[in-house]
Amino acid sequence: MIMNKKIKLLIVLGIIAVISLSYGVIAGPRRPSNIPPEQSGPGLEKSDVSAIQSTVFARRRAKRTQFSAPKRDVFLPKSAQSGLVGIIWDKTSPKAMIGDNIVGIGDMVDGSRVVDIKEDSVILNDGSKDYELKLRQ
Repeated sequence: MIMNKKIKLLIVLGIIAVISLSYGVIAGPRRPSNIPPEQSGPGLEKSDVSAIQSTVFARRRAKRTQFSAPKRDVFLPKSAQSGLVGIIWDKTSPKAMIGDNIVGIGDMVDGSRVVDIKEDSVILNDGSKDYELKLRQ
């Protein structure tokens, strides 16, 4: 019974292959759809074909993609990207302004903890890595 199924399958595939081959032979090669019928055919010279191709390619224009690169470094935490605006330096309790937040040592900013505040930089830790924000000069 299994042999009968295999033989039937081979016969069906053989018939499909014969139909496909005969269609390919009968149909023949297709001309490109962008060349008008009066310009295609065996009477064209090589220079005519290249002229037609150049006009066809001239009509095509490259489309500009909608992709735009991110404006921030995706590998830095958000607090590091918002930027260090300023530092209020005091040896006992320094403060820093990161984005719109005024923070001290130990405070959290966008998921990162302020580890240290120096006179010209702030060190943040996101739980796995330290990041240093420097004042722009």
